[in-house]
Amino acid sequence: MSSQNSNYRVLHDNGSIQCLIGQGTMADSIKSALGTTEHVSFEFVQSQTLDWINQRQFLIGTSVVKFKQQVVNYLDRFGAHYFSLVGINNIISPGTQIGKGTFINIFNDLSADSIIGDHCVVTTHCQFGHNVEIGSLSHISSYAYLNNTVLGKGTIIGLRVSMVSRSQILITDYCNFILNGVVTDSVIQSGTYFGNRKMSDQNSIEHRIL
Repeated sequence: MSSQNSNYRVLHDNGSIQCLIGQGTMADSIKSALGTTEHVSFEFVQSQTLDWINQRQFLIGTSVVKFKQQVVNYLDRFGAHYFSLVGINNIISPGTQIGKGTFINIFNDLSADSIIGDHCVVTTHCQFGHNVEIGSLSHISSYAYLNNTVLGKGTIIGLRVSMVSRSQILITDYCNFILNGVVTDSVIQSGTYFGNRKMSDQNSIEHRIL
């Protein structure tokens, strides 16, 4: 177990060694929240034995969908366990479901029984209204507002993106949404979008917007 920052709580904890995988800004944020913990590269993980993996639980620190998917695919082959980390300075409905391997930072309002999948990131100052579901491997940047929205797997939401409509918004897998966009209708083709306008056929695996 790590010496955890008291401003965060661990979910899905099985009591084994907490191990953070990845490099960069997101990994640094998670490491700060975790306190003293193992912090290793994916290459290091790949060089270890099954016993080493079984003695640990993992969290992947990255906003890069392709990399996160590669790590998950590798670890899942060995039945690896994942823990989640959630800031205490959030408003989170008791009915909200939070998957494994997910990081929810601070100052978010998730107060309407949201469903957040595995290996997701919700950064800061985000608000989820009614009927929000976040697909696995998705990343929600700061100041996003989502209401009556279902995000597919591997969706990347840029800074200050809003998704709101009287009818339900359904987003297909692996979409990017560029900062400041307003989405008011469903998206059925993967790609990179500003609001509902498609800017590129490149999806969140092929093209990074963060």
